[in-house]
Amino acid sequence: MSTKETKKTNRTLVGPVRLSYAWIYKPRASLRDGNDQYSAVLLFPKTANKFCSDPKQSLAAARDGIKAAAEAKFPKGAKYGIPLLDGDKEEKYPGHWYMNAKGDFAPAVVNPQVQPVTESDGWASGDWAKVIVCFYGGEDPDTKAKNVGCGLRSIQFVKHDEHFGGGGTSGVEMFTPEGDAEEAEYDPFDES
Repeated sequence: MSTKETKKTNRTLVGPVRLSYAWIYKPRASLRDGNDQYSAVLLFPKTANKFCSDPKQSLAAARDGIKAAAEAKFPKGAKYGIPLLDGDKEEKYPGHWYMNAKGDFAPAVVNPQVQPVTESDGWASGDWAKVIVCFYGGEDPDTKAKNVGCGLRSIQFVKHDEHFGGGGTSGVEMFTPEGDAEEAEYDPFDES
């Protein structure tokens, strides 16, 4: 059960995908308008791996959802932008397709057993998840450009992987004790 369209026609289940820049427990200010938003970049691998055995099925679900949203909003034959981008072409996420999913409200976040999780439970950017997204069509009021957007609804983490964005150790373990704290004070201008 990697991907499928959910009961509501505008909601689509994709995954497993790898999450990056996952602002899912607390919002951050949007670069566009400064409003707080929850968001995540969904990374669709181009080839199967131990976390995602059938990436084509997940991509097909995303493409079908995008197409349905466009058909519901735009006249037949209209040109529009899509949220699913090639990470190799964009040189952002080699070996992946990617999509930014955003929402004004906190997504429901659960673990593999469908139990609610919080940030302290250790699920974060770099881990793999199934994600319910909502595709919608819209038009920029200034440029009149037509685009399909991707709303973030719910996340089910399924497997841990190496976390993105550092974390882990603080680096303190790299220090070694330096002499006695009672030694003479160091003078950086003393050349002796």
